[in-house]
Parts: sequence; structure tokens; C-alpha cells
Amino acid sequence: VHGEKKKNQPRGKKGGVDGKDETKREATKEDRVRRWIKNLLTEWEDELRNRTEQERESREGRLATTLHRQTRKDIRPLVKRLKNQTLDKEELEHLHTMVAFCEQREYKQAHDSYILLSIGNAAWPMGVTVQ
Repeated sequence: VHGEKKKNQPRGKKGGVDGKDETKREATKEDRVRRWIKNLLTEWEDELRNRTEQERESREGRLATTLHRQTRKDIRPLVKRLKNQTLDKEELEHLHTMVAFCEQREYKQAHDSYILLSIGNAAWPMGVTVQ
């Protein structure tokens, strides 16, 4: 019957990642990593915003604000590649694994995944790793 809404059918909601209809596709690994980055940066920004005036104006406070701004700027190319789904599959897998471990608070394993992403399993001379 025309004009009647069907019951029990999922209704898409706009405003999902990229404003797309969320019922048409499941979140991709790129979406998950982008969302995690966005949430982390937002939490960090909230912490910076909630500081006292004295904390903000201190040397350490100004450095923290500068670091946040620089991080946002520097991470844009990665976020853009995630959005456009142009990131190398292997890089995406390592990032996705890293995010999953961070969400589980398994930071050592997340660090290991980061090392694999950044340098791989390359053999290093003993003097390079020993400090």
C-alpha cells in the first residue's frame, strides 16, 4: 500500500561515517581506525580545554597545546588515505590491529604492531637496539 511505512525494517540514518546510509554497509577497517583517531584527538582536546588558565599559560601548557595542533596537522594525510581507502592493505592491517589492542588496553601488543608497521621484521645490528 502506498504511503505506509513498513514495520521492522531498518531505517538508514544519515550522519554516519562520511554521511552515508549506515544500513547499506558495515563499518570498514578504515572507518574503525578513523573513528578511533578522531575520538582520541577529541578526548585529548577536551582535556586541554578543561585545564585551568594557569595550566594553559604555563610553558608545559603551551607546549601541550602546540603538540596537539601539530599532531592534528600531521595526521591529516593518514586520515585522508583512510577516508579514500587508498592505504596499503598491510599498513591498514597493522593499524587496525594496533587500534584493536589499544581498545583492549593491551598496549605492549599495540606497540609490537606499531614496530611491525614502522620497521617490519628487519634484523638490526646489536648496537642499534642496546642502549
